[in-house]
Amino acid sequence: MPTASDDIASFLSTLPRCEMATAVYWRDLVAFTDSFATMDDPVQLQARLILHTERTFSLVGSPWGCCESADKDGSTVTEGHFRFTGAKLGGVGDFEGRGYVRLRDGKLSGLFTMALKLVEPSRVEPPPKEGCATVLIVGAGQGGLALAAQLGERGVSALVVERNARVGDNWRSRYEGLHLHDPREACALPGMPMPADWPTSVGKDRVGAYLEKYSRRRGIRTLLGTEVIGGAATRYDSAARAWRVGVRSGGSDAELCARHLVLATGLSGFASMPDWPRDGFEGSLVHSSGFKGSSEARAAGVQRAVVVGSNTSAHDVAQSLHEAGVHVTLVQRSPTTVISIASHAKLLMGAFLEDGMGEAARTDAEIAGFHSKSYRRLARDSAAEVVPKCKEADAALHRGLSEAGFALDWGEDESGLLLKFLRRGGGYYMSIGASELIAAGEVDVVSAAGVDKLAREGVVLRGGRTLPADLVVACTGYTNMSKWVERLCGAEVAAKVGRVYGYGSGTRDDPGPYVGELRNLWTQTAVPGLWLFAGNFTQARFYSGLTSLLIQIEEARRAAAG
Repeated sequence: MPTASDDIASFLSTLPRCEMATAVYWRDLVAFTDSFATMDDPVQLQARLILHTERTFSLVGSPWGCCESADKDGSTVTEGHFRFTGAKLGGVGDFEGRGYVRLRDGKLSGLFTMALKLVEPSRVEPPPKEGCATVLIVGAGQGGLALAAQLGERGVSALVVERNARVGDNWRSRYEGLHLHDPREACALPGMPMPADWPTSVGKDRVGAYLEKYSRRRGIRTLLGTEVIGGAATRYDSAARAWRVGVRSGGSDAELCARHLVLATGLSGFASMPDWPRDGFEGSLVHSSGFKGSSEARAAGVQRAVVVGSNTSAHDVAQSLHEAGVHVTLVQRSPTTVISIASHAKLLMGAFLEDGMGEAARTDAEIAGFHSKSYRRLARDSAAEVVPKCKEADAALHRGLSEAGFALDWGEDESGLLLKFLRRGGGYYMSIGASELIAAGEVDVVSAAGVDKLAREGVVLRGGRTLPADLVVACTGYTNMSKWVERLCGAEVAAKVGRVYGYGSGTRDDPGPYVGELRNLWTQTAVPGLWLFAGNFTQARFYSGLTSLLIQIEEARRAAAG
């Protein structure tokens, strides 16, 4: 009797002209579209399958991790992983890839294809002059380091510039109480797990130590204490087909050149600090980016604090201040999606966290659970399957929050935390203790409130209520990453690049039109040789392999053109 693996192998043999279900998508990462592309129009999808895969797609070995199940509507769903080879990746050579396929009653429902490597990669010529690099990466955070390591694996030289004195200082210098909210196992960068005896939620200083060790172990060339000057000092030399980047270190200026410039400065731009009127306020006002922790507040004798905001930073700051004995009031301006860290680990990340799971098995699970789905399919599945489980698991916590006056939501389409992250990078909190403090009445909350001004007595809300405070922490978010592009490369380049992040869902902070992939991340922008790399640890691990492959392809094209 044929197995699920047999069914998938048979189906893939007819892939270019296969039958399609009514609702279908194809997500391709580099393999057949030379970039990232998601297609969900059946007619377009069929045409592109024929164009890109007929006579080039060849299944390798047997599909694995295959399963068959009955859906709620009675249809039979068959799905699994497969490997394949293809021709002329980016026009330069044959390649190996991997994929994931979902069938509904034998018809294509979802297809994921991803290039892994060139079969015979061309040798990348090193830059001819001192002070030049094939790839210059700005920022030694998780994204910059992961990309540099993956480029090294492909024989492409990279140089990282970091304004801090040590790798990892971008984490060490943040506020006390900052932790990773994704489980430790999900935050390993390529080729180096985090220590198994570390806690599930890793603190900022350990994250900094991990990044520093990763940089050393992977032999990543880094210029520390070096800042990109920006403005006119950063420009693209079209004749040389290279970026010229002015940098400053120790009071001295220099110019670096690179064929590819990668901004790995983080997903956010700069702190968004409200311009609240001050009417005799004598306390301290600080943005969360400048908040150093409860010990500083304790030393300053702070008794009462108001934290404006209700996403992750606001909760972290409130919890830190509460633990220092400060009376804290959280001012919530709009509803927030909240789940416990236990629910996040079990329901959103559980498939990737099995004991003893190696890097290959974790990649399989991540592809099956997340990366192989279009964002529209992910939103639908999250609303139908994940959110109801989260509501059930955290019912007591949510009840306590509601009774305390904290406003909850699950996104405009009930798709929950994950889709808020992909659309806007905010609007949620995975509780590591602050939500429980609010539910217990130990941290006060005022919901649906805006700040009118800061007066002598404290924070005056719209409507006239005053909250006594000698410390106000504005956890009011950051500008878009495009502001980093503007500062480092100029307004004209930033305008050509456009908005960063979100996929055009048409929801809050993610305006349409629908583009299907996260805007301007991990692939070359509309500006020659300019790349943006950002995201959390999971994204850094997964997409660094693809971005490094795209850069390798660009270098192979350059070599072929002479």
